[in-house]
Amino acid sequence: MFKLIFKPIIWIFSKFLKLPLWGQMTILIAISVTTLVLMTASFGHKADYMAVARQEGPMFVGRGGDLSDTIHLVPGDSLRLLARQGEMYWAETPDGRFRGVIPAEVAGNPQGLPERSLKQDHKISFRKYLRIIGDSDFSMARLCDQTSINSVRTTPDSIVVVPNYILHDDMWNMFRVSFTFAPDGSYIGSHYWPTSFKRLVSAVTSQEPMMGGGSTRARLIDAFSWVVSRPEFPAVMSTWLLSGIFLNLVPFLPLCLLMLLLALRRPLYYVPNWAVNLLIAACILFAFCLWPKLMLLRGYPFISAYPLVWVITIVVVGLFWGIYRGLRCPRCKRLEDHELVSSQVISQKYRNRKGESVKNRTHTGTTTGYTERTRNGVVEGREKEWEEKHFDEEVETWVDRVRVDKVRELYRCRHCGHERVKTRREESWVSRQDTGVENRETTDFKRF
Repeated sequence: MFKLIFKPIIWIFSKFLKLPLWGQMTILIAISVTTLVLMTASFGHKADYMAVARQEGPMFVGRGGDLSDTIHLVPGDSLRLLARQGEMYWAETPDGRFRGVIPAEVAGNPQGLPERSLKQDHKISFRKYLRIIGDSDFSMARLCDQTSINSVRTTPDSIVVVPNYILHDDMWNMFRVSFTFAPDGSYIGSHYWPTSFKRLVSAVTSQEPMMGGGSTRARLIDAFSWVVSRPEFPAVMSTWLLSGIFLNLVPFLPLCLLMLLLALRRPLYYVPNWAVNLLIAACILFAFCLWPKLMLLRGYPFISAYPLVWVITIVVVGLFWGIYRGLRCPRCKRLEDHELVSSQVISQKYRNRKGESVKNRTHTGTTTGYTERTRNGVVEGREKEWEEKHFDEEVETWVDRVRVDKVRELYRCRHCGHERVKTRREESWVSRQDTGVENRETTDFKRF
């Protein structure tokens, strides 16, 4: 089973590494851009299938919290069918005033409707929410244009709407919100309540959103809202796969673009190598600052968003500089075109290194420490606290003769002839001299 799953992945990865740098970067950029397009289409999609009720039945409106209404449908009533959810269908009236679920027999079992996502949400910052309700032109119609609606409850005097909004404050705490409108659709007021808290301090101290002086996190949430939110009616069903690709590739898109420009040579021909190295470092830093924040917004726990990402950072940066060290020719600015033409030993040193191994080990005795439990001066029992085991060992010793060579390597660019010299150390074993057998007394200590 393991081979069936991972062998094709390993084969594809090995073929990818054998491609030239420009080919690798082109593939990564193509995957990232395709993911962006698919996620954009998926998030903006909304079904619009008009139908009429086939038979008499209820439409359950307001499926959230204590909001509940039921509309009685009769055959011939017009409906806009939105999505399937189990044995029910999500629908709304043509004017958008009422929205809820209806039984399959009322809808007539239509085909081709998308499945409604159970974890849909539209994430915005708390500051954007304050701007929305502060707009003098805000109304129920504008709210329905901006996001989907989870529930609607109507009374003779008002309409209470719970939209698909998740509000984030500066500490990543999340809030739900409901809006109250007059019968004509004009805005009256709103109410929000916490759904979960990312930090214990916030939960203990206040139920109010925590906002600092700056709005960097608010801008980040609003800028990537369409990415970190979950579409209600996804046009592309495998949004979890698209989200995974996005979170892992798109933060590195600037680095891929930079490497592609370096591989094409001409666009950055006059940029010196030291500046290119600074640009690469900046792109890597940007990616690993953005990556965990996107994961937090998407709902990943802190333990996987930050510690894991920064461990991967160290590994990826080490591999990157190991593969692309020396990056490009200082003269013709081509990548990875220096090849080894000669190597020469410029100095030699000899060193002696001692070695040993245990030939025989004999157990000679054990010393044990105990802790006694007493009650009223009477010993009830005792527990082993520590233990020392004593051994006699016969140890073989020797001295190795090792030669240390200092090697000078000459690399030459295949295109312009530019030469680069590297120096490295190389060790080789020459001979071994046995120095006899030693007797030693050793001790192994263990605490319980």
